[in-house]
Amino acid sequence: MNLTDFLSQVQIITKGKYGVNDLLSDDFLSRHTPFDSAEVLFKSLPFDVDEKLIEGEFSESELNEFINRNTQFDSWKDLLIAATNYLSNE
Repeated sequence: MNLTDFLSQVQIITKGKYGVNDLLSDDFLSRHTPFDSAEVLFKSLPFDVDEKLIEGEFSESELNEFINRNTQFDSWKDLLIAATNYLSNE
């Protein structure tokens, strides 16, 4: 997955309503994950997000595995869908 794929996934799931910063709000993450912020979440990943984005690729399966092990969600996509629903219900 590259940065374009990552951002496209967010746009598809939210139907263009929200960006990554909207979805990964401190409020949503602290309520539904063990992470207080997107910064803490990304720093906790088993790979350096900035480095992977510069290289152009990061493993979606590795990201999904991390999300599955460390949150109540089965995958990154499930987390994004839940965050979208959370924002829609506010």
